[in-house]
Amino acid sequence: MIEATDLLSASVIGADTFDGVVIGGGPAGLAAAIHLRQHGRSVRLVDSGASRAQRIARALNVAGYPDGVVGGHLLERMRQHLRAADGHVTYDSVEDIRRCPDGRLLLRLRHGTLLARNVILCTGATDPPINLPGIDDVASAGLLRTWSWQGVGDLFGKRVGVLGYSRLGVPGAADLRRACAEARFIVIDCAAGKAECSSCQAGLERVPGVASHIALARNSTILVTCDDGRTHEFDLLLSAFGARPRTYLADQLAVRLDVHGAIAIGPSGLTSADNVYAAGDVAGAPCQIDVAIGRAAVAAAAVHDSF
Repeated sequence: MIEATDLLSASVIGADTFDGVVIGGGPAGLAAAIHLRQHGRSVRLVDSGASRAQRIARALNVAGYPDGVVGGHLLERMRQHLRAADGHVTYDSVEDIRRCPDGRLLLRLRHGTLLARNVILCTGATDPPINLPGIDDVASAGLLRTWSWQGVGDLFGKRVGVLGYSRLGVPGAADLRRACAEARFIVIDCAAGKAECSSCQAGLERVPGVASHIALARNSTILVTCDDGRTHEFDLLLSAFGARPRTYLADQLAVRLDVHGAIAIGPSGLTSADNVYAAGDVAGAPCQIDVAIGRAAVAAAAVHDSF
């Protein structure tokens, strides 16, 4: 926690104040920092290295990359862009954020402090763990996807398995059915109750039984074994578990959240707290990379226009 003495410390209050501090080094955060620098604003990006984009084997919804782009490569290209705009990244994590008496925002990092007139929260979201033996091998091979990040353009003709608890919560099931007529729903744990798990509201055929183990064959075929002993083959697995927005910093500023637990924002990305903006996954349901970048640019423009 930031102590009251920190707010009065000459070494903190007398330090340089950035026009904007962007928290989060994913596509949204990098886009926001780039746009602020291009507007001539002083900005510091704080990156804890937690971006989910780093784990994307191939993103297919980024303009300029018709064949897709590896998530890590995209982030590095955006960091290069920021450096070319004379922007800087602090590789650290923000532990605490408070508002000073004069309205500025004081951020305590693990290894220092920053002062800002505006903050853009691009802290992203976390994927809930999938408790299924063998799932890590599939993820390491790039064959496990949070499908809402990318769309369905490359899924045509593939054997796709959708992992989840209930088909009632499968997002975009209609698009998935059009792309993959044989897409099937794989129940991990029927915690929602047998009645819900046996329903077919999403229109996806269910693999009989409950998945108990996953293996990766030498030809990259995914083998899903269920509790009835039968094994089913797939080319790709999609996770329908959703994501949890990282709102711990928003909570410290009493920023209002929406009914889904994400940060509620207005058209400009402004939250319920003055001079605090948000963009990307933390500000809504898991979104496409290009949407996150666009919303971050809007937020950065709003910060610039506030001066």
